[in-house]
Amino acid sequence: MAEGVESVFRGSLGEKDTGSVSLTPITRVARSVSQGIIDTAVEEKCDLIIVSWEGYSEAKGRILGQILDPIVENAPCDVVLLKGDTLSKVNTILLPTSGGPHASIAARFAVRLAGLHGARVTVCSTCAGRAQQLRIDSTAWT
Repeated sequence: MAEGVESVFRGSLGEKDTGSVSLTPITRVARSVSQGIIDTAVEEKCDLIIVSWEGYSEAKGRILGQILDPIVENAPCDVVLLKGDTLSKVNTILLPTSGGPHASIAARFAVRLAGLHGARVTVCSTCAGRAQQLRIDSTAWT
């Protein structure tokens, strides 16, 4: 079953996209999909979970849905959420920030991602009535 996961993954990306990236296929049985993802992240000592989202939730009392809400709330590491079913070339990254405790990690991630794609980062601080906007290029922070 794990081999099927790997073939689906590689088939959706193509060999040129995966290159020399280490891919470890795992099939897990769990009480819930979200708990299985969280448990796997703990066991694999993951630093990042990347999930995709349809853009809406019909689950009562949930913001992202019955799978994603528990992952975001209980993940042992950072979570990146991608909306939609395609990811085209990344040319511009918006980094909304209020300078809170997670601003520096978000900034480092945005700059590194921008560096990989040759993209531009727009850092945006928004407040009621008056907003400031600062544009930086991907080499400004390392």
